Amino acid sequence: MSPTQTKVFELSQGYPTSMIATNFLFQKGEKLKFSNFSGSFNAIEIISSSSIAIESPACFAAPRVTLIAGKKIKLGLTKPEDRFPPARIYAPEHLTITTGHLLIGNIVPIISKGNVCVSCTKLTIKGNVIPEAVVQTFKSWLLDSGTEICLDEGEEIE
Repeated sequence: MSPTQTKVFELSQGYPTSMIATNFLFQKGEKLKFSNFSGSFNAIEIISSSSIAIESPACFAAPRVTLIAGKKIKLGLTKPEDRFPPARIYAPEHLTITTGHLLIGNIVPIISKGNVCVSCTKLTIKGNVIPEAVVQTFKSWLLDSGTEICLDEGEEIE
């Protein structure tokens, strides 16, 4: 196993149910929700005509991760009363996120090379406990300097 494949396997061990695709994990649909571990030794590609939600404590792990949604992508959003560890995205080679509205909450991106492309018309940072480093990281990944950026410390989750 390569070091990246070993890391994918190690990340999967913290979840009671985990699925690792040996080559490629692809899923498409209208509204997709993930709350567990999903991994691949090669790539993950998730495409939705409407929305993708990666809820805490979910983890996506693959050398290359692509998330595309027509309306919105929610990363690490949970109800305030939930005390889950953060959602994680491990994508050491490449991460692509494309959507209309990207909402980030309790998320930890694990990216080693910095090959990241985030394209959205609106970025919303939800909650007041997100580390400033994570907020700055997501801002630095934005492809369009005209992206609307909102801080939302409210408790309501759509």
